[in-house]
Amino acid sequence: MSRLARFLLIFVDGVGLAPPAPDNPLATSAMPAVVSLLGGALTSDLLTDESRQGFQRDVTLAALDANLGVAGLPQSATGQTTLFTGVNAAALIGRHVPSFPGGKLRELIEESGVLAAVDGLGLRSTFANAFSPAYFRLLEQRKRRKSVTLCLVEAAGQNPRGLEDLRAGRAVSWDLTREMFAAHAEAEPPLEVIATSTAGRHLVELTRSHDLVVYESFLTDLAGHGRFEGGATVALELIDGLIAGVVDSAAEDLEQDLTILITSDHGNVEELGHRRHTRNPVPLLAKGSHAEQFASLTSLDEVTPTMLALFGEQSLP
Repeated sequence: MSRLARFLLIFVDGVGLAPPAPDNPLATSAMPAVVSLLGGALTSDLLTDESRQGFQRDVTLAALDANLGVAGLPQSATGQTTLFTGVNAAALIGRHVPSFPGGKLRELIEESGVLAAVDGLGLRSTFANAFSPAYFRLLEQRKRRKSVTLCLVEAAGQNPRGLEDLRAGRAVSWDLTREMFAAHAEAEPPLEVIATSTAGRHLVELTRSHDLVVYESFLTDLAGHGRFEGGATVALELIDGLIAGVVDSAAEDLEQDLTILITSDHGNVEELGHRRHTRNPVPLLAKGSHAEQFASLTSLDEVTPTMLALFGEQSLP
């Protein structure tokens, strides 16, 4: 089967689209990779037709509704489940659910998770994040709860990537450089700290043997909640470094069949005057051969169906 589409879906927790303002670090932080792609900072001002003229040729930007027709502030469990299943989880549950998925959301992930759906088409999917034995011990001790993304991996019957995958460059840590990850991983020998550009290269290498690669970082959500010591500017600069590494490493792939998708589950870090989530739309930045197919999307629940439709075209005999 010839491959017509590959996707690298980079999920960055807690990033919304808002106008430029002194308390919007997306407008004030140094993010040269994003500026190179879009011709400006990642703010809602870029959604005008005039601003789109500054985009690179194969780049699109859409604003996705994260409110999903439900009152209250959008939350992680329902937002992420919606993103990764294509089903409006908040409407299904009747409310926004924070942090970790409960029984009904886990059932939805089992039924409609994107990793299993891609594998079911005879293609190959993977979740790029590494997990440590220490993390799984905390799960067993009920000191941690399973994330949406770990539930996605399990629903697909895949083995989570571990420390050896991380050392070999076959996985990426949630914090990109491994520095914070290592503090809790209890890894021996200690993990090597890497550059964000190296993390980006590792993600691109995974796309060469998979049709869909999903990666998650929640640095930005931690920063928005005031729980990341480096603050929002450092978090965004790290993410920008990852994007630079991905785009540089994937130059030839992007000319062929690879599309990079960067999106979020709810707003947060774009308004530093408080530590709450927001009702702002979230960005969907797409670059690559199928970027244009994502330009007209307007809601979180449209991302997975759009990818699956493109995959479905190449799985036909």
